[in-house]
Amino acid sequence: DSDLDAAGLYISDDPDDVLKYQITSSPVLNTVIPAHGHRILWADNLVPVTQLHTTFNLSNADKQMVIVTSSPEFIENNAEFFEAHPALKDFADGLPFDTHQGDQSVGRYPDGANSLYLMNRPTIENKNSLLSYDRATGIDKGIMNQASYFDLYLSEGWNWVSHPFLTPLSPNDFKDHVDRILGQTLEAWYSDDGDEMKGSLKSLNSGELYKMQATDGYLFEFTARLPVNLAPVVLRKGWNWIGYPFLYPQTLASAFDNSLVQEGDIVIGQGGFSIYSDDDGWTGTLSSLTPGFGYMYKAVQAKAFRFNKAQNMPRLRTQHRMSVSEQLYGFNRFAYPNVMGVIGDVEAEGLSYAKESLTLTAWADGECRGTGRWIDGRLFMTLYGQGGEALTFKAYGENGDTYAVKQQLSFASDVIGKPQSPFMFTLIKETTDVEGLQPSEESSNGKISQMYDLSGRKVNGFKKGIYINNGKKIIKL
Repeated sequence: DSDLDAAGLYISDDPDDVLKYQITSSPVLNTVIPAHGHRILWADNLVPVTQLHTTFNLSNADKQMVIVTSSPEFIENNAEFFEAHPALKDFADGLPFDTHQGDQSVGRYPDGANSLYLMNRPTIENKNSLLSYDRATGIDKGIMNQASYFDLYLSEGWNWVSHPFLTPLSPNDFKDHVDRILGQTLEAWYSDDGDEMKGSLKSLNSGELYKMQATDGYLFEFTARLPVNLAPVVLRKGWNWIGYPFLYPQTLASAFDNSLVQEGDIVIGQGGFSIYSDDDGWTGTLSSLTPGFGYMYKAVQAKAFRFNKAQNMPRLRTQHRMSVSEQLYGFNRFAYPNVMGVIGDVEAEGLSYAKESLTLTAWADGECRGTGRWIDGRLFMTLYGQGGEALTFKAYGENGDTYAVKQQLSFASDVIGKPQSPFMFTLIKETTDVEGLQPSEESSNGKISQMYDLSGRKVNGFKKGIYINNGKKIIKL
C-alpha cells in the first residue's frame, strides 16, 4: 500500500517483543512500492548492488515476519485497535512460516488473501496461482500443497459448521440437504425456482462460522487443498463468528496458546461454552474445538489472534449424538439456530443435600430448552432458542423434590453472568409433581422405553421409585 512508510521488519514469536531487526540499507529505505505493486527484498545479509538486501538473515525455523509502519495516518484510522494493543502500534502486515527447506516459498493464495500456504515451487516474480505453468516442460504442475479429505456431518435441524479449505465452498454444494445458511452478515436460502440457493451469501470461506438448517441428517464428503499456515484472525469487540480451520481437534488452551486471550473472553459452540480468566484459564462446558464445527468468540477488546497449530492425531468421523440430558428432558439442540449461556448459582432453603446435586432446566413454550451443569461451584447452562422467548426455570433434587424458580429470562444469543458474579436463581419447593405408573401401563415385558432414574441412567426394568420421562417425574407404585 503506497500510504505506508517501509520502516522495518519485525521477527519474533512474541508480539510484545521489541523491534528485532531494522532495515538500514539505503536502497531499501529509498524504495517506493506503488499501490498493487511489489518489490523483491532478499533477507540474506548481503551487500546490495542492484537488488534490495536486508542486513539480516531469516531463519529456516518456525518464525513470523511482520512489516511495520510509522505512518500516523494508519494508526489514526485504526485508533480503537491500537489503543487496546499499544505494543502493535507499528504493525502493518506479516506472515508466520514453519520450518522449511531451501528453494521453497511461503505466501498468500490468491495474491493478497488471508490464507497462507507452503508452495511446492518458488513463485518469485510470479503470481501465487493454482494454475502455475512450468515453462521448461510446458506442464502445469500446480504450486499448492496436496489435497486432503474432509467429512462434514449435518444433523436434521440447525448446525454450526465451518470448513478448513483454501477454496471457498458454494452454498449450492449443500442445496439438496439444506434449506437455509446464515453467515454473520449474509444469508442464503433454497429456492425451488431454479433448484438453487439464493441470497446475498455467495461463498463459504474458511475460518468462518455458518449456521445451516438441514432437512435431514447427511454426510458431506469433500476433497480440496488445505493451508499449511494461517494469517491472524481479526476480532471486533463483542461477538465474532469464527470457524475452526484444522482437520484435528484440540483443547481451547492449546488452540489459543499463541493468542492475546483476555480476562472475560468467551467461546461458545452448539454443545457448550467457556469463559477465560487469568487465574483459571478456560472454564466451562466447552473444552475443545472440533473440525467441521463453528464457534462464536466474544472479545472483550478488538484484537487479532492466530490459532495454534493442531497436532496430527487419529481422525474420527464426527456425528452428532443426543446427550443424556437431551434424552432425559426431551430437548433438541438442533431445533433452533441460536445458543444462550448462563453462568449462575442457586439459593434455596431447607436443602438436605449439596446444591450441586440439583438439576436446573429451562423451559419455553412448553418445551425444555436446555439444562445446567455444575463446574467449580457455578452452574453453566447452555440453552437453545430463536430469540426473545420468555424462559422459565425448574429444578429437580436428588430425592425427587421439584423446585420452581422465581427468576425468568428472555432468550438472547449471549452469555449472562460471570463466575465472580453469577446470575442468582431463587428456588421455591413445590408439592410433589409426579404421575403414578400402574402395572397395566407397562409393556408386556415389564419395561418402558425412554425412562431414566434421577442420576440420568436409562432403565429398562425398574422397581418402585421415582423416575423421569421427557422432563416429567413418574413414580412406580
